[in-house]
Amino acid sequence: MADEKRIVEFEPATQLEIDDWFAVDSPSQGTRKIQKSMFMADEIASLQALSTAMGGAQTDIGNLQTRAGMSQNLNFGDNLTDGVNILSVLLGAEPYVNTRTYAVGEYCIYEKQLYKCTTAVSSAEDFDSDKWTLTNVKTELTELNSSLTPKEFTVTAGENITIAMQKCYKIGKLAVLKITAKATQNITGSKIIINFPSGMRALQNGSVFISGQGSQWGISNFEYTYLTTNGIITDNLTANTFIHIDTTIVIE
Repeated sequence: MADEKRIVEFEPATQLEIDDWFAVDSPSQGTRKIQKSMFMADEIASLQALSTAMGGAQTDIGNLQTRAGMSQNLNFGDNLTDGVNILSVLLGAEPYVNTRTYAVGEYCIYEKQLYKCTTAVSSAEDFDSDKWTLTNVKTELTELNSSLTPKEFTVTAGENITIAMQKCYKIGKLAVLKITAKATQNITGSKIIINFPSGMRALQNGSVFISGQGSQWGISNFEYTYLTTNGIITDNLTANTFIHIDTTIVIE
C-alpha cells in the first residue's frame, strides 16, 4: 500500500494516484482514511444516472425529429406536396368540390396545390383555373399580416367644416377614427361633416353613435352622429363649435 498522505483540505487540483490513501478531517466524522477510487465510484454513479437521463432525452429528440420529418412539407414557401391538414386550420382550405359554389377570397386544394378564388364560382362546376390563382401559405400569411398592420389614412372635411386634428388608422376591415373638427358657420339640418377617403366604404350605413361637442379641448354636451357609406353626418352645429369623434367602424 502506498504511504498515507495527510491532506487536511482536499483540493481538486491535487494529483493523486487511484490507489493512494489520504486522510480527511471532517468536523462531523473526525479524521478518516479514504481512497480516490471512492470518489470516482460516486462520480461514476452520477455519470451513469446522467447518461440514463440523456438517453431518455435523446429518445424524445428522436421522436421530435421523426415528426419533423413527417411534416417537412409545412415549408411555408412551397406549395403542398401532399394533403396537409394545416391548410384547413390556417386558411379553411379543403379539397375542391365540384358540387358547391365559391366566393372570391376562398381557398381550395386542387391536385395537391393551394389556390385562391379570384372570380366567384356562382354555380357548381369542375375546377376552372381561370377563376383561381395558384398561391402558397407564406404568401397568404404575409398578405394577412400586412392587412393587419395599422395603416394611417386621412379624412376630409365637409362643407363649412375644418379639421383641427385627426388620427385615423385602418386595421384589416376596421377603421379607427379619432377626429376633432370645427364648424366655421352655423350648420342646420343633417350635413356630411366628414368624408372618408376614396375606396373606403362603411358597412354600418345608418348606424348611430355619440360624439362630443364643445371647445377644442373640452366637451360640454353629447350629440347623435350618423354613419353613411362614405362619411359621417351630424345635425345642427353652431358656428365655432368643435365636434369630437372617437369611434371604430367596419369597412369594406
